[in-house]
Amino acid sequence: LLGAFNLLVVGPRLRKGAEVGRWLRWASRAETALMAVVLGVAVLLTNLPPARVALPPKILDVQIHSNNYAFILKMAPVLPGFHNVDMEIESHDGKPVGPETKIELQLVMHEHDMGHNTTEGKYLGPGHFQFDNVLLGMPGTWDFLVNITRPGADPEQVSYTVTVPELP
Repeated sequence: LLGAFNLLVVGPRLRKGAEVGRWLRWASRAETALMAVVLGVAVLLTNLPPARVALPPKILDVQIHSNNYAFILKMAPVLPGFHNVDMEIESHDGKPVGPETKIELQLVMHEHDMGHNTTEGKYLGPGHFQFDNVLLGMPGTWDFLVNITRPGADPEQVSYTVTVPELP
């Protein structure tokens, strides 16, 4: 637009020999201001992370139920790699399970046959277990299968499906 202004307004006046000092000062100030704005925006944008990095990673924090238990499953971030998964478990009557309970977390990928990645839960306290170094090998859809075995009770299994996105 400033170029068109110079071509259509300032140029013809210069050719006629008219005084154009006021028009040239206005146009040069406008061009300088526009350049400062563009430079400022460029500086601002180069200091911001790309959008794919700026978005926070997905956090897994879900509650699931089986016939006799309520589970809270926590993991962050939900990206490919090794993770620690925390789990809180209590029976439906509100009692947390104890160290005599065996909890296994098994991961099964939908898109590829990667076998079964099974990790036994480490008892941390009443109703609290941790699964160390759980491997989500690649992006895709994974089933988190929780197997619970308690003395004197039938084993149970509950599952939750998690979608692991591509790395940014």
